[in-house]
Parts: sequence; C-alpha cells; structure tokens
Amino acid sequence: MREPDLVARLGGDEFAILIENYRGANELADMASRLLATFKPNYGVAGRGINITASVGVCTYPHGAADCESMLSNADIALYRAKEQGRNRFCLYSADLNRLSQERLLLEMAPAKVVRRKPEVDHSAAAAAPALLGRDAGFL
Repeated sequence: MREPDLVARLGGDEFAILIENYRGANELADMASRLLATFKPNYGVAGRGINITASVGVCTYPHGAADCESMLSNADIALYRAKEQGRNRFCLYSADLNRLSQERLLLEMAPAKVVRRKPEVDHSAAAAAPALLGRDAGFL
C-alpha cells in the first residue's frame, strides 16, 4: 500500500483499504495482486507451515457506488465473487455482479417459499374416501 492509503479492520478477518488518487482500475488491480502475493508464502509458526489465503473485493467511487455504504456493500459483493472463483483472488465490482448476486439470492430463497407454502387439498376426494372404503376413514 502507499503511504496515504488507509487500512481499517471492519471486524473479524475483514479489512477495508481506502485508496485515494488512483490512476484507474489497472492500478487497483495491480495493488490487489501485490496484496494477495504477500499471503502466498507459507508462514512458520512453532515449526509448522501455515498457509494463509485472502480474497479481495474492489469497488470504486463514483463508478461502482455513490456513497460510502454502497461502496462497502458493493466491495462485499465483489469479495464473495472472488471467493466463488477460487480464493486468493480479487474481483472488481460491476453492476453485473449486483444483478448476479440478486439472481442467486432469489434462487436460494425459492426452495424456502416452496416449503412454506401450504399444500392445496382437494376436500371432495377426502369426503368421498369413506364411501369408497366402505368404512369410516380419516386423514391427517
């Protein structure tokens, strides 16, 4: 990172880096690649090698978001896309990612709607069952 860049811990293992006065998406991609490269070597702790991976989501202002909250949200969308592509990667946010994220959410919610929906019962068939069976019958 450069001297004026601000690194902040958002919580847990999530961090945000505020980069001002960048020259374009290529510079941000280069910075993300260099950041990821710092995690490539195995680190030794108590004689054991530890492999650390990272994923990076990148969002720009004003092209990727209009305000700070949207920037963080859209960077998060890009982060999860990078994770889907195989960890230790970065992804630059685009409106297409937001559309894909919304479509995926709808697909994930669809089975829950099916499970919650009450089945429609044809009560006329249930009422005819005792006559067909020749005895009292009930349905649970």
